[in-house]
Amino acid sequence: MTGLIVFMMLSAGPIPGIDSTSDYLVYYGSWNDELIFRAQDFDLVVLEPSNITAEQLQTIRKGHDGIEGTDDDVIVLAYVSIGEVSDGNISGNGLGPCYYDPDSDAIIYENQGYASFYLDDADHNGVPDRNGTWGSYYVYAGDTTWWDFVEAEADAALAKGADGLFLDTVDTASPWGNYGWTAQGMSALISHLRDRYPDIYLMPNRGLFYFDPHQTAYAWNIRPFINAVLFECYYTEWDWNNDRGVVSPYFDDNRDYWAYYVNAQANQDDGFTVFALDYLNPEQSDYDSLLQNQIQVTIVDQAWVDYVATVMLDGIYYGVFHNHPDGDRNPPTWDNSVGVGTATAESTSVILRWGPVSDQTEPVHFNVYYSTNSFNDPSDATDSLLNVPAVSDTYGIYVWRYTVNNLQPNTTYYFMVRVEDSATPPHEDQNRVVVSVTTGSGGQSGGITIDGVFDDWLPGYQLDTNDHPEEAGDGLAADGDFVDLWSTYDTVNLYYSYLVAGSIDFNSYFYHIFLDTDRNTSTGYRGEGNDFSIGADYMVENGTLWHYTGSGGSDWSWESAGSINYAIGDNNSRIELAIPFSSLNTTPGSVVWSIFNINQATSPYSQSDIAPNDYTNYHYPISSAVVEENRTHILKGFKIMYSDGQLMVNLADRSELKLYDAAGRMLGKWRFAAGSHRLNIGLPSGIYIATVSSGNRTVSRKIAIFR
Repeated sequence: MTGLIVFMMLSAGPIPGIDSTSDYLVYYGSWNDELIFRAQDFDLVVLEPSNITAEQLQTIRKGHDGIEGTDDDVIVLAYVSIGEVSDGNISGNGLGPCYYDPDSDAIIYENQGYASFYLDDADHNGVPDRNGTWGSYYVYAGDTTWWDFVEAEADAALAKGADGLFLDTVDTASPWGNYGWTAQGMSALISHLRDRYPDIYLMPNRGLFYFDPHQTAYAWNIRPFINAVLFECYYTEWDWNNDRGVVSPYFDDNRDYWAYYVNAQANQDDGFTVFALDYLNPEQSDYDSLLQNQIQVTIVDQAWVDYVATVMLDGIYYGVFHNHPDGDRNPPTWDNSVGVGTATAESTSVILRWGPVSDQTEPVHFNVYYSTNSFNDPSDATDSLLNVPAVSDTYGIYVWRYTVNNLQPNTTYYFMVRVEDSATPPHEDQNRVVVSVTTGSGGQSGGITIDGVFDDWLPGYQLDTNDHPEEAGDGLAADGDFVDLWSTYDTVNLYYSYLVAGSIDFNSYFYHIFLDTDRNTSTGYRGEGNDFSIGADYMVENGTLWHYTGSGGSDWSWESAGSINYAIGDNNSRIELAIPFSSLNTTPGSVVWSIFNINQATSPYSQSDIAPNDYTNYHYPISSAVVEENRTHILKGFKIMYSDGQLMVNLADRSELKLYDAAGRMLGKWRFAAGSHRLNIGLPSGIYIATVSSGNRTVSRKIAIFR
């Protein structure tokens, strides 16, 4: 074949310090401080370089101690695709796409205005061939025009400080597809990358055919150029239809055939480290058994490095990390939030709350470090409480609580919570999360304590809500409507409390507080048809404060702005919560407008008992009198629920129904007469928004589907 440049072969060798006892991570999502801390738990990380800054990448590399060159350093490899490209419209030299003609042993360029590296072997239709699963376009890796694109991505990733490159889509050159003729060119590109970057690590994804002496591609063996190979889907692969991992139908061949040849090459003097990457959904019923099998067939049987995740690789999982067959060698890990989450002050005590943790050697123990001066290392704290008797809690995402007593009033304290396991010796995690809080009261609140006891809410905090435990004419008895509402503030927090006629399940998706901090009704979330009288910049849902990132109107787009402090009373009908002004990007003395919304009643009422959803609006000025604005009920009698593939709707008027997914994409639109209706529509687990319009009236409801 023509058009191929072959470069000198350079020896690479395995990655030093990495073996089957190592922990590695593949994560392609975006980054924040908490995720960076999680990544520092691992010995090697494969990441998408476009989603991380140079500073963040360097923080991961230095490990928990923040010092480069120590034992806890993390090797970082940056993702680069070398067999496919996401952009299908690169014009380049205009010679492409191309295909291989076996009769003439030549590459045929179709001159259709595409870059010469695009492939068209599937149908010779003059258009680049496309990956049907991911939507990317296949390329001829031996085309040196393509090398320029690969080098540009590699240069950008390495400029951020990556230790090497993870070379994906090598299997484009597989002999079992349309492009086996590109295997020599793929090998030449990997050889070229070794030549251009002699001091970095190179890890291709699969490309196993290069290691089989029975394959033609063995003549262009890539072993001399690489430091590692990732064997993707060795034991399990992803079942897209059922959103879960399943045992690969090729596992027997992988174990009995391919593992033999991979190991034979890996164990050469110039061999490489072998990594396994397999897919499981932690929610699937057979997760534990498949995970244990995975560890057995990869770490124990093959002595490979292993990681298990969901197929989108947008989460960090510790399944293998916490099930190592050689015993516990890691500190505990935080399941959903790192370190101490909230601190609630009283006059001489502080209530600390934090989330769940996992470890191979339980029970775990919690250590509290605190000081009146800011610190980021426990050794700098003036006081410590080791192995504290924390108690279980049901406070949003937090499940542990401990109260530090005998503190000074009206004093600012800083707190850190670390967790250690029961191994010998114990391992303590290295998080540096510190929360600060001032004891005593401040502002106008008189000292509200978020504890589910409401005797500290003075009558002056209560707002006139036109009490209505039963809405006349709506056909629903004592549903989830507001009965009373309270609000106040101090120098730190904005406080709300409300009472409903039914029961509060604050962890459902049906209780919201929308907040307009800039008092601009033309910006922020305004609901379907702009049916809010405010433009919400923030929203409280499920114990989390969300910041609006959408374009306005009904565009449902939010990012987390942190957790809030809340507690529900013993009778489950009243809640109190505190929202830090710092999280709202505003200060006491400004004005915040609020909308309170309950759009589904909960136990003891049935899930079909939908509250009238009146979007009662309370414009709450923090520093002056409360202005109340009541809106009449919209579409009384409207009910909607989803069960067993059917969307069931009850309408009081002739109406139009629209259904949206959580990203704001409309899934369907229907028109109905008054009455009850059923739609057969299969919906996967997730959050959906249904809007119903009648005349100039519109109402929105959220539907949560869990399987």
